[in-house]
Amino acid sequence: MSEPRITINGLTPRQVKMLDVMWNLQTPEDYFEWYENLTEPMQRQADILQKMLILAMADDMIKEDRHDYQEAREVLGKFTLKGHL
Repeated sequence: MSEPRITINGLTPRQVKMLDVMWNLQTPEDYFEWYENLTEPMQRQADILQKMLILAMADDMIKEDRHDYQEAREVLGKFTLKGHL
């Protein structure tokens, strides 16, 4: 299985570098050790980037699974009472 390809636009070079570091950490323990050594402003930046990464990954998963939702809608549509939505 290939690594997911996530795109987040509008980042500064510093934010890109920080995300690269975050992405390459191997374990949650590695992340927390790295995080604890950041200054408070950098921790806030890491928090924001982490949330952006999570949202981008969720968005990517939704795009990949969109066809599954269409099938579910079709099946559920068979049981929908017309005019009672």
